[in-house]
Amino acid sequence: MGRPLEGKRILVTRAADQAEGLNHALRSAGAEPVAIPLIDFEATDNAAELDIVLAQFCEYDAILLTSQNALRFLLDHAKRVGHDMVTNAPPVWCVGPATLAAASEAGLQAEALAEGSFDAVGMLAALLQREDVAGKRYLMPRAERGRDVLPEGLREAGATVDVLITYRTIAAQQEAARLTKLLVNGELDGLTFASPSSVRFFCQLISDEARALAESLWIAAIGSVTEKALRDKGLYPQVVASIPDVQVMVEELSRAVERREA
Repeated sequence: MGRPLEGKRILVTRAADQAEGLNHALRSAGAEPVAIPLIDFEATDNAAELDIVLAQFCEYDAILLTSQNALRFLLDHAKRVGHDMVTNAPPVWCVGPATLAAASEAGLQAEALAEGSFDAVGMLAALLQREDVAGKRYLMPRAERGRDVLPEGLREAGATVDVLITYRTIAAQQEAARLTKLLVNGELDGLTFASPSSVRFFCQLISDEARALAESLWIAAIGSVTEKALRDKGLYPQVVASIPDVQVMVEELSRAVERREA
């Protein structure tokens, strides 16, 4: 029996430098990934605030990492100004395996906290279970439009949380016309979304006709936060990964397609 996704053309909306894992998972399942990056990232213009944080970096009890990009832009700035972020750095507590890998690769003492639910809610629950956070001081680097679940939850428990904006997510508009054409011509079988930002920019960049046609395709979301973003835009995913992992998302999409075709 052939693979359920054999020959199907699946849209990949992740940023170009983050799409390799999803592309590989789709190819392994027999699908043809159609890569049209809808998001890109840029540093924010708050160098002075970054410098202040780096000057007191070792004073934090821990760094809370929910984004690989947040760490990348912080490391880039530290390198530009000649600051050593590794020596005497506080522990880095990560939301999941991807952020753990990024922090460990940078030479930081890192540990993944959340188990199963690799999101801010899971990380908050794990951290509150791990220790008494009252009186502790945490640093949370993140995107400009980040969720407040983790810092607000810790503050309610008596902690101090310094949220540091290190980057912003922007639309990659270069291939908007191609995306609309693919949808209108019926050249896609499915859509994958790995962040609320990709959902937002998808809906911004395509035509109304393309948007209507998108509703009839297979739609897969990497987790509940992205699922909510889709539903808020009137797009209803048939597949929501049980854990936010691209391999899991593709496996569950394969099973859903197999059940439908059976």
